[in-house]
Amino acid sequence: MPNFRITPGLGSKVFYAGFGAVGRQMSDDHEDALQWGISPVFNASKIKRPVFMYAGIDDIRVPLGQISRMKRELESAGNPVKGYVLKENEGHGFGKLENRVDNWNQILDFL
Repeated sequence: MPNFRITPGLGSKVFYAGFGAVGRQMSDDHEDALQWGISPVFNASKIKRPVFMYAGIDDIRVPLGQISRMKRELESAGNPVKGYVLKENEGHGFGKLENRVDNWNQILDFL
């Protein structure tokens, strides 16, 4: 999902507006993207390539409901997710070595 702050290529005004705006304001950007319809979830029908998704169940940045919704939208668009990894007791990115190794092995299998 796009960050509209500190994003190169959108002009210096946008880029510099992001300094000191990390955190809640960037989360607001993500919520705005959903509201404006520019989120991938609203464009699932345009995604034609195989998709691999992974998530930590305890992720507060990208809650499981958002991941599940994207998965459903891809399925509805006729492009079911080809790889899907969910890990308990993990947040945004996997911190446990065994989960990282498993995830990368599944990514290699996917590729």
